[in-house]
Amino acid sequence: MLNINSNIFYYIGALALFILLKLGYTVAETEHLLFLLKPTCKVVSLITDGNYTYSNEGFFYPAFDIVIDKSCSGYNFWLICFLMLTFRTVQALHSKSLKLGAIAFSLVMAYIVTLVSNSSRILALIVIRNQYPFLIKNSIVHEGVGVITHLTFLILVYNILERCLSRKSHAQFIKS
Repeated sequence: MLNINSNIFYYIGALALFILLKLGYTVAETEHLLFLLKPTCKVVSLITDGNYTYSNEGFFYPAFDIVIDKSCSGYNFWLICFLMLTFRTVQALHSKSLKLGAIAFSLVMAYIVTLVSNSSRILALIVIRNQYPFLIKNSIVHEGVGVITHLTFLILVYNILERCLSRKSHAQFIKS
């Protein structure tokens, strides 16, 4: 394992990017988050065969009577997943250029994971709404499904990353 001091520049850079993006979210409107919302809505529509309309409020699905808006974008999950991926991959790499690439790679991979996790969360809520309509009016259930879904995906992605990195380390050990 590398000493934390050799990676501090990359960790600070990733944290700075995280803070800048987080600050951007505080002033963002729904239209600024279309890069997350639109693909998520397309996946949800593809799986449910549901149609939606877009307004400044968000994406409205009349068949489900739901609006997917800024709060449903998964933006915070994207940022947390980005940091997790960045910190773990930077720690495992030795080359400076690979560490910089890992930051960019982590941003993209976190984006892809966010789209899958967010789509899964929304689909789970649609199923719950159809099966148990009285539950979905409870915001604790709505938030709980989000927490469980996103936490599950974070754990899953971390475990997959660990396996990939341990195989890489094992392969380098065998070559030595």
